[in-house]
Amino acid sequence: MMMMAQGLPRRYQSEELITKFAVHKEQKQSSKCLVHTLACFVTLFGVCLVFASNVLRVRELKIEMKSAKMMHLSYSINSPSYASYNVTMIVSVKIINPNYGHFSYHNSSVKFLYGVISVGERGIVGSRVEGRDSKEFNVMVNARCNNKELGLSENVTNNIMNSGVMKIRSYAELDGVVEVLKIVNKRKNIVMACIMTLNFTSHSIQHFEC
Repeated sequence: MMMMAQGLPRRYQSEELITKFAVHKEQKQSSKCLVHTLACFVTLFGVCLVFASNVLRVRELKIEMKSAKMMHLSYSINSPSYASYNVTMIVSVKIINPNYGHFSYHNSSVKFLYGVISVGERGIVGSRVEGRDSKEFNVMVNARCNNKELGLSENVTNNIMNSGVMKIRSYAELDGVVEVLKIVNKRKNIVMACIMTLNFTSHSIQHFEC
């Protein structure tokens, strides 16, 4: 009887140790599972953040005039107070799309101006520039004007004729939408503004600047 009485506490003590060990092991496994879950969540969040900031973010597009070539130039002076100009040019326009989605733009035009007065205009047909790509096209523009339409005085007209040069501006504005993975749709408006000098003597375009 004494031996049985002495054995009971040891058995209970062993069972208590086993129970504590099992609970501790279960808590340890639960902690590891929680840590792994949090690590996966943080990693997934980081991947989504990088994806959104690099792929889904819409960057600024560019439109620029790459070159301009004079095909025809003529002018006439009917009187000291009247002179007319006729210029035909081919300009090369480039649209650069740095986004991962394509850019679709509407019909527009490129204009040539002396001061604020338009002296020539040519349409730009709406099209699409693929993601991370560029599109280049040529536009032929005919510019016609006279000093009366431009509001030039006789002195200014004489200065232009004597120097043989005339400065004009080119302007184009494109309106369209950037679409990325059918998730992001953002309207974008891009503008091109350049200054060029027409040389009546050499029949060329000089000092091209955008």
